[in-house]
Amino acid sequence: MGSCVSTEGTETGAAAAATRPWSDASGALPLDRAQVYQAILDSTNLATYLKDCDGRYVFVNRQYELLSKVPREVIAGKVDADLFPEAVARLFREQDLEVMARRTLLEFEETIPLPDGVFSFITAKFPLIDDAGRVYAVGGVCTDITTRQQRSDETLAGERERLAVTLRSIGDGVISTDTTGSVALLNPAAARLTGWSPEDAAGRALEDVFRLAPASGGAPVQPAREALARGVVVEPGEDLALLAHDGTRRLVTASAAPVRDRAGGLIGAVLSFRDVTEQRRMAEELFNARKLESVGILAGGIAHDFNNILEGILGNINLAQSRLTSSDGARQYLAAAEKAALRARGLTRQLLTFSRGGDPVKEVSCIAGIMRDAANLALGGSAVSCRLALPADLWPVAVDRAQLSQVFQNLVINARHAMPGGGTVTISGRNVEGAPLPHLPPGRYVRVVVADRGGGIPADILDKIFDPYFTTKEGGSGLGLAVAFSVIQKHAGRIVVESREGEGATFTIDLPAAAGAVAAAPAPELPPRGRGGRVLIMDDDEDVLEVTGEILAHLGFEALFARDGREAIAAYQRALQAGVRLDLVIMDLTVPGGMGGVPAVREILAIDPDAKVIVSSGYCDDPCLANHRAHGFVAAAVKPYTVDEMRAKIASVLG
Repeated sequence: MGSCVSTEGTETGAAAAATRPWSDASGALPLDRAQVYQAILDSTNLATYLKDCDGRYVFVNRQYELLSKVPREVIAGKVDADLFPEAVARLFREQDLEVMARRTLLEFEETIPLPDGVFSFITAKFPLIDDAGRVYAVGGVCTDITTRQQRSDETLAGERERLAVTLRSIGDGVISTDTTGSVALLNPAAARLTGWSPEDAAGRALEDVFRLAPASGGAPVQPAREALARGVVVEPGEDLALLAHDGTRRLVTASAAPVRDRAGGLIGAVLSFRDVTEQRRMAEELFNARKLESVGILAGGIAHDFNNILEGILGNINLAQSRLTSSDGARQYLAAAEKAALRARGLTRQLLTFSRGGDPVKEVSCIAGIMRDAANLALGGSAVSCRLALPADLWPVAVDRAQLSQVFQNLVINARHAMPGGGTVTISGRNVEGAPLPHLPPGRYVRVVVADRGGGIPADILDKIFDPYFTTKEGGSGLGLAVAFSVIQKHAGRIVVESREGEGATFTIDLPAAAGAVAAAPAPELPPRGRGGRVLIMDDDEDVLEVTGEILAHLGFEALFARDGREAIAAYQRALQAGVRLDLVIMDLTVPGGMGGVPAVREILAIDPDAKVIVSSGYCDDPCLANHRAHGFVAAAVKPYTVDEMRAKIASVLG
C-alpha cells in the first residue's frame, strides 16, 4: 500500500481534463469527473491511493480508509512516515522512486502492519504522466493476499510436519547435507545408528558422523560425496560397515541422491541407510543350519553301519576283558582299545547330534549342576580355572542332559584352547523374562554366558565358527561349536557369540525355562549280573547279533535271534505256542528292505500286551529313541553299547 508523487501547481493536460465536467448522452446531466472517479474507486474492495511526487497522499479510497482505520481527511497530505514504521515507510518510498524512474507499471509484494494485524498485499504501482511527459503522481492498487499467504504458510507448515513425522517414524536412517558435504539433518534412526545427536552432528563433515568402509575390507567410501560430485543417485550395491560414535560396528546398506532446487541447481545430498546386521546374521544362521543339514545327511548315511561295526569292536573288547585276570598283561591293551572305541562312539554321536531330525531326550533339570560337571570334565589337568556365578534360584529347564553337557564341555574346551598360557573362564547364569536373545519368542528363559579372556576371534572368521568342520586348531575336528549350535537350536533356544580380537570371546545361550519341577535323580544301584531268562534279539547285522548274543550269555541270558521284524514276530508267536516265556525283546529300529522295529513292536504287543521290548539303533538322532514309549517300547539303547551299559538297561526294564 503506499507510493505517490506530487502534481505541479498548474492545472494542465490530463490534470486539467480531470476537473472538467461531463454530460450524459443527452447532455442534460453534468458530472464532475473527480466525483465519478471517487465513486468508482470507493465501490471496489481493492485499497487504492494516489501520492504526489513528494510522497504526500492526494487520494485514498474507502477500502484504504477501512484497512488503515484512519479517515481519508486525516490521511490527505500525510507521507508514509506519518502512517507506518520507519522501515516500511522507507521501503515504500524506494518503490515510488523506482516507479517514477522507470515510468512503468511495477508489482510489489508487501507485508504491512495495520491496526487489525499484519496484512500481505500485491500492489500494482503505476506513474501518472501529463501531456508534457512528466510524472506528476504515483498510484497504487493493493490486492489483499493475506489469507492466501496464510494458507500457503499453513500448507508449508503442514508439509514440514508431515515430513518430520515421516522421518521420525521410518526405521531407515536419513542424513541430509549441504553442497559442501556438511550435515544439515539427521532423523532419529540415523542418530541412533550413528551415535550422534542431531545437535552435535549439525555442521560437521559427513565423514565424521557417517564413517563407512566396505564390509569385506578396503578403503572408506562415502556415497553422498559421490552423489554431490557426479550429480546422480549412487548405490554401492554391497554391505557397508558403519562405525558408530561409540565404536559399535554395524552392517548397513546405503544409497545417496543429489537434491536440487526448482531451477535444477544442486543444493545438497540426501543419504538413506538401513541396518542389516541382524538380517545378515539370520541369513548366516540359516546358511549354517542348511550346512548342518547337509552334514547330517552324510552323517546319517554312514552312522548306522559305523555304529554296528563299533558295536562289534566294543562288545568283543568288553567280553575279552571279562575273561582276563587282573594280572593279565593284555588288559592294558584292551583298556586302550576300549578307550579308542568309546572316543569313536563319541565322535559319531557328535556327528549325529546335528543330523536331520533327532529330538533331545528331555527331562526337567537344574542347569547349574550340568554346567559345573561339564566344566570340571573339560578343565581337568589344565592351567585354566573356572569361575562359576550361578544363582540358586535359576529356573529349571527341560533338556537332554547328555547333549547339554556336551555343549558346555565344548564351549569350555574352546575357552581353554583360547588361553594356552592359563587364565579364567567365567560361567554365569541368570533368569530372563520377556526379553530373550533376538528371534526368540517372548517368555521365560535361563541365560548362560561362557566368557574367556583369550585372544578373541578375528572378525573375518567370526561368522564361520559354527560351521561344521571349520577349525583353527591343529588336529581339531571342527565339530565342537557346530554341535553346540545344533543342540541349542533343537532345544528351542539360541546361541550367539561376541568377540573382538585381543579381548576374548563371550558365548550367550538362552534356553526356555520349564514349567515343571526338577526330576529327582534315580537312586544309584549296581545292576545285577543276570538272573537267567530268554531274550529275543532282532538285527539285520550278523556281527551285531553275534556280539549281542555273547553279551547276553555273559549276563546269564539265553539269546534267540531274528533278522527282521517278521522273523521276530514269528519267533515270538512260536515261543508263546510252545509255552516259553520271553523276558525281553531287543529290536533294531531300521532294517533295510525289511520290517523295522516300529511296525514289529505293534504286532508283538497285539499278540502279548505285556511284552517288554527295547528299541536299539545306531541312529541316536532318531525321534523314536527320544519318544520310544509313544511307539510301545519300554526303553531305548543306542549302539554301540558296552557290557555294563547293556546290563544297566536290562536291569532297569526287568527290575
